Amino acid sequence: MKSQITDKAVEMSKLFNKIINSKKSMSAKFSSIISMIAKQLNVDAAVCYLVIDDNYIELFASHNINPKLINHISIKVGEGIIGGIAQSKLTTEVENIWQHPNFLYREGVDEEKYKSFLGTPILRWGRSIGVLGLYQEDLYNFKKEEVHALEMLAMEFSDWLASDEIREYKNAFIKKKGYKRIILIGYSFG
Repeated sequence: MKSQITDKAVEMSKLFNKIINSKKSMSAKFSSIISMIAKQLNVDAAVCYLVIDDNYIELFASHNINPKLINHISIKVGEGIIGGIAQSKLTTEVENIWQHPNFLYREGVDEEKYKSFLGTPILRWGRSIGVLGLYQEDLYNFKKEEVHALEMLAMEFSDWLASDEIREYKNAFIKKKGYKRIILIGYSFG
């Protein structure tokens, strides 16, 4: 008999692959994936940050976090809870982010209503290339199944981020933002 986590993971994997193989724009794919994760794991908000160089990660997609901040908010690797996850390469659960010593409040992010957080690194060849994060409005201890499902999705993200499709998107992003290089799949470009 399969476990609930296996069933949920298989279902989420199918939805993930359906989205990445769709004809949507790249930003719409990121948005759809993050919204799917939030809905499937029944959380109030979700984010995806990607490493943009050796020092910073940038918000690439969100669900119920101010969408105007996508590609406009960067966090130094090691800074705050999310930057700490990128640096440590460890899944982190925080029951009350407001009491966490590394919590980084940024005005305009609209995270005032959220209390609990679960984040996991997106790893490629031993390097952190991003962070997936989940938020709950209430104090909440994430279940083991939810942690495993998010970690599994981070592995799927890692494979997708290594695709030619992402490489093309990344090159356009570099040009638009004026960055000299970007790290999305475990090595630098630019």
